[in-house]
Formats: sequence, structure tokens, C-alpha cells
Amino acid sequence: MGGLIKYLPYFGWEPIVLTNKPSPELNKFKVVTVPYDDSYYIKKLPGLLKNVNENSNLVIKIIRYLWDAFFLYPDIQKYWYYPAMQAADDLLKNQDVDVIVSSFPPVTPHSIAKSLKEKHGIPWVADMRDLWTQYSYYSYSNFFPRKLLEKRLEIKTLTKANCLIIVSKPLAKILRKLHKAHEDIFIIPNGFDPENVNPGIPLTEKFSITYAGGLWNGKRDPGILFDAIKQLNLENKINITDFEINFFGPDEDLLREMVEKHDIVDIVNIHGPIPRDEVIKREWRSQMLLLLMWDNPHEEGVFTGKIFEYLASKRPIISIGYKGGVVDELLAKTSAGTSLNDIDEIKEEIFRAYSEFKSSGKVSYNGISEEIDKYSHKEMAKRFSDVFNIIIKKN
Repeated sequence: MGGLIKYLPYFGWEPIVLTNKPSPELNKFKVVTVPYDDSYYIKKLPGLLKNVNENSNLVIKIIRYLWDAFFLYPDIQKYWYYPAMQAADDLLKNQDVDVIVSSFPPVTPHSIAKSLKEKHGIPWVADMRDLWTQYSYYSYSNFFPRKLLEKRLEIKTLTKANCLIIVSKPLAKILRKLHKAHEDIFIIPNGFDPENVNPGIPLTEKFSITYAGGLWNGKRDPGILFDAIKQLNLENKINITDFEINFFGPDEDLLREMVEKHDIVDIVNIHGPIPRDEVIKREWRSQMLLLLMWDNPHEEGVFTGKIFEYLASKRPIISIGYKGGVVDELLAKTSAGTSLNDIDEIKEEIFRAYSEFKSSGKVSYNGISEEIDKYSHKEMAKRFSDVFNIIIKKN
């Protein structure tokens, strides 16, 4: 929401932010900070349940799963609800507010916004950066009691919103199946800060591919890329010592297992999580950027926030995973990269880019600025502003 807040004033809006953890970028705005106790003694189970990992006993994992499913329902921020409501009520006694906006995830901000609308009669815009119980990565998909309970909560909560906002047409279609009563579902994708666009700094001397973000074994998995590069090397089409694949983010142990499995240790650099500003600078210097998607129709409407950060980097993007969805469409419209899901396609694209790198010292970037600018935070704020005006007019 930081990008939205930053650029709403350009369209005549004065944001007031209710939060428990203000970020430095919000210092210039009116911020109501409401700290809260997230019930440490509940969140952190004592003793053996404190640290549950891949090697933990199955019984312990099940107990932790059930604990999270019921005691932390609907999310860990539920303990913020009452202090946040008190602070919002105090604010609204002396402050005129034209519209309330809440963003999901997590769940609790929507619960707060619903209560404020019911109590004060202020129009409410419920922003969904992801689907709720229909999300393809929903944690309790196979646990019927929790999913049923939460689906009822979702319907009960969002029914009260004046409108819903979702990031893509396919996700809007899915959302409408559950929220049939909602006529107003607007589509506004994520975006990038136009102040964080690559200024044109020098590229790496090696043929570098950079990935930033988490991994998911079998879903967001670089294994097929590793295989493609290995095959190209065995076919003597590339010199693998020219390559450098950089990973920034969590899941280092999983990545090490993948790298060792594919016998590609020498060219993969595992950096772990580093400050976002540093990651962005590394993206700017990279010859190519890697986006990993799950190769499944569930990904059709999914925009990862990372792709917009990549757009601002002005480096060619290789998206590996599902083809035919919104990411594929975005890359085609912007000419910022290509979507691939077959090893032969990946080999062909890597060989093409590598050949260009060997002949000119860099991989060319052909992104269309006019199309890419449509995904800036400023454009996103304009579209939110238009929605606010529509909702206020209706009320």
C-alpha cells in the first residue's frame, strides 16, 4: 500500500494511515500508529513446538498446524483488531473521512474496515492483492473445517464492502463465483515506484541471471533452468564459466539441495535475504532477470509483485512457468521479456541471449516505455482515485 499512499495526493486525496508498524516512507503523511501485543505466548508454542521445520516429527507438525488453524484464526494480527478500532473511533470523532480502504492480506484490516463502515457509515473499498480462501496457495485447502469457517467469514466480511478491487481479470472471475452479490469488482494490478527505475548503470561482465524472492519446491522451482544450462554446456553451445546465476531471498537450504542435485554449484551464488534497495541495484546490473511461476492453470491470473519490480529494472525477463496467463500477456504487451515452460524453449532463449552477450558484451533490452509506465504506482493511484470517486458518488 505504500506506493498507493505515496501517489494519491497527486489526485487530490489526503491519506491517513492506520498501522501497527509504520515504515519510514510514510513519515510525510498522517500516520496513526497502534502498537499491539500479538500474544507471544500463543504465537510461540512453548518448548518443542517453537521451531518446526522439514525434519520435525510428523506429530509435532500436525499439532502446530492445528494450533495455527484454530487459535490463530483468522490470522496472527487478530489481536490488533480492538486497539485499532479504538484508535479509528477516536480519529473519526474529529476527522472527516470520505472513504475507507483496507488491503488483503492479512485478514484483520478487512475486519476492521467492515466494522468501521457499519459503525460510521463511511464507504469501504476492499482491496484484494490476492484471493482469500480461493487462493491457489491457501494454507488450509485440505483442511475442511478451517476452510469452511474462513470461507463463511470471507463472504460475511466482503459482502459489506461497497466494492472489491482485484489485480487481474481471471482472479476477478474467480472472485465473482464466491461473491455473486457484488456488482462492483474493479481490476487494478500492482505496480512499481517510478522513482525506482533503473538509471542505466553498467551491467555485469559475466552473463548473469538474477532471481529475487522465495522458492517453492515443484512450483516456483529453477530446476528446469539448471537442466537447460547443463544441456547447452554438454552440447558445447555455451561456455558455462561465462555464467553467473544469483539468488536473493529465503529458502537457501532448499536452493542448495536443488543446485547440488543438478550439479551446477560452480555458477550459482546463493546470497540469502539482503535489503531490498541492494536487491534492486543487483537487478539493475543483471544481464537477465528470472521470474519463476507455478506451471499450473491456477497461475493464470496471478501477478507476483516481483514482476513489477523487474519492469522498473529495465532488464529482459525470463518467466518460467505457466504460459497463457496475465504475466505472459504483460510481457508480450511491454516487450520486457518472454514466457517459457518447455526445456527446449528455455535452451533456445538462453542460447540466443548468450550469443548476443558474446558478440556485444550485453543482452539487449527492448521494453516499451509507454506500456511499462501503465504499471507505475502513480498510474495505480489514479485508478484507485477513480474508484473512490465512483463509490462516493453512488453513496
